[in-house]
Amino acid sequence: MRIVAGISLVCLSQERALTFLYRKRDCQLSCTGGAAIAQGAALLDRMLEEHPDTDALFFCNDDLALGALFRCLRRGIAVPEQLALAGFNDPPASAWTTPALSTVATPRYQVGRDSAAMLLELMAGREPEMPRKDLGFTLHVRETR
Repeated sequence: MRIVAGISLVCLSQERALTFLYRKRDCQLSCTGGAAIAQGAALLDRMLEEHPDTDALFFCNDDLALGALFRCLRRGIAVPEQLALAGFNDPPASAWTTPALSTVATPRYQVGRDSAAMLLELMAGREPEMPRKDLGFTLHVRETR
């Protein structure tokens, strides 16, 4: 399977988490602005125009991936038979699309909680016990494989 990454605004933690994927990529697209559903549709159109043999797209967030999924439905592109799609961040809607979107989930609540605790330690003049913490991720392989 050929992996192609559709990238918008990538935060450092996502970039680190996906380093293994970037090493295998054939090409990468970028867009400016936010990471909205409409931009995912536009990235899909652009990728298929520039690389018509693309068979898989990975997006840095699910909004972009959902935009690509909706565009595939409008263009009559069978997902995942013709084009596999995956996103990153797993909001609830991703499990309810048809087909359901494959995605990478991260423990966002725990990231915020641990970050706030570290910040409070620093503000109190103390070094955090663990300045770096790997909270892991979960790959949800759904119907868009």
